[in-house]
Order: sequence, then structure tokens, then C-alpha cells
Amino acid sequence: MTFDATADYGSMESIIIVSGNNQMGTISEMLPLPLVVKVQDVWGNGLSGVNVAFGATAGTLSNSSAITDPAGEASVTYTFDGAIGVRQVTASVTGGTT
Repeated sequence: MTFDATADYGSMESIIIVSGNNQMGTISEMLPLPLVVKVQDVWGNGLSGVNVAFGATAGTLSNSSAITDPAGEASVTYTFDGAIGVRQVTASVTGGTT
């Protein structure tokens, strides 16, 4: 007699910032590093194939969405608008936002 069991990733638990936060830049220019997030399950495993929506109230994003890679990471680049000041970019999927 043989028992079979299948393991799979858990459901989405959170979106975390991997890199690109708190950068400094020049008006009308692109930030030097991409903005990278990770979609993970409750155990911290990256979830691939998840559509992440990115938004910004000012400036320009390279894309409004990105699909997570095998590590669960998605990224975009950001270009400042023509005014000085702090800018915020959001990343979200159904069920969570960061």
C-alpha cells in the first residue's frame, strides 16, 4: 500500500518591498534602481505568476502592472515628474496592498 501526498504553496499572505525604497533622484529623471516587490505565502515562499498592479500619483512608471517571476518578485522603474518633493508608488494584488 502506498500513500500519496502533494505539497503546494499556500495562498497569498503579503506583498513586501525587496528593493528600491527610499531612493533619491533628480526631477524628470528615472530612479537609478527598479522598485521590486515580492508576493509571498504565509511561509515566505515567493508566488510566481501573480499580477501585481503598480500605481503612482505623479511621475511615470515603466508599466502599470508586472507578473511575478519564479522567486515571486515583480518590478517596475519610476521616472520623476517635473516637480520636487516626495513621491509614493503603490503595489497591490487582489487580497493585499503595500
